[in-house]
Amino acid sequence: MIKSKLITANIDDSYFIFKLYNLGVKDKNFKRTKLITYRQHIKWLKETLNKNKSIIYICKFGPKKIGYIKFSQLSKISTKISIIINKEFRSTKLSSLFMKKACDKYFKKTKCKKIYAEVLKKNTISQNFFLKNNFKFVKKNKVFQDSFNKKNYLYLNKK
Repeated sequence: MIKSKLITANIDDSYFIFKLYNLGVKDKNFKRTKLITYRQHIKWLKETLNKNKSIIYICKFGPKKIGYIKFSQLSKISTKISIIINKEFRSTKLSSLFMKKACDKYFKKTKCKKIYAEVLKKNTISQNFFLKNNFKFVKKNKVFQDSFNKKNYLYLNKK
């Protein structure tokens, strides 16, 4: 049986994260519509990894990196999650497996009690994915108005 595991990302994962992120932009799965350059990405990744407000987990299936899950802290008890899995591994239930592992790991590691996911209204696949993975559709919270686009849907997973 092939093992799946989550590892905390480091700078050596930069090219993998960069390629997968731009794939998500091309597929119109993200709010961002322009591809980023590797130079922009490296700058962002170094800043992100040096801050204590974000954690990126790399999803590994056997020796192969197949995706990443990023947590961005909004407050002491709330965070925002984003996930992208390589196309060839979507619809294999690995995404759900990694989502559960990542949320469990994040809840244990932090004082977080709420994980929010922002999903584009046209992205019904992601909407169904989050609903299937114990997230509930919620209305926007005024506290986090600046963190989310009001045109998108918001989902919540609570500890």
